[in-house]
Amino acid sequence: MPARCNPGCSWMVQTVAQETQAELDAVEAHVQQELWKLSAQVLHLTALLEAQGNSGSRTAESACSRAGTGALARSAPLD
Repeated sequence: MPARCNPGCSWMVQTVAQETQAELDAVEAHVQQELWKLSAQVLHLTALLEAQGNSGSRTAESACSRAGTGALARSAPLD
């Protein structure tokens, strides 16, 4: 037979669960923000490598522009 919690114990368990969920939500938001930053860096570096491998007619800046690196970085969440 399972042990029963008294009302104070039940309240404490609920409070801890809510606090833990809030912390998990904050961590998830931080991880998502870091993923956006890394994605932008990967696109930027890919564009630079592509520009290096092509003739001098295309600059790294135009390759980055084509890859949408700036648009991705601007669309990343700021919080």
